[in-house]
Amino acid sequence: MSRVCAICGKSKVAGNSVTFSHKGIRRTWTPNLRRVRVYDENGTPKRITVCTRCLRSGKVNRNRPQDIPFAEETEAVEAEAPAAEVSEAEASAEAVAE
Repeated sequence: MSRVCAICGKSKVAGNSVTFSHKGIRRTWTPNLRRVRVYDENGTPKRITVCTRCLRSGKVNRNRPQDIPFAEETEAVEAEAPAAEVSEAEASAEAVAE
């Protein structure tokens, strides 16, 4: 996992940890990053690394678009479609038999 925010580009910064005697000891500060699932304009989910400041300020769209159904909903629609075709075929067979 990269330690860079995908939205703002925040990454590791370096500086000195200053003691009581003002002796500078080099150290780094890393951003508070989270892996979150976001949706692009097509509604496809992606996982990106985002800092908590971007999450808190609302720069990340984590909401699934309402016009795109869940996978369970699409499977239910596909399961219903062949049943309707079979019933039409049975209806035409009954009409021919009469």
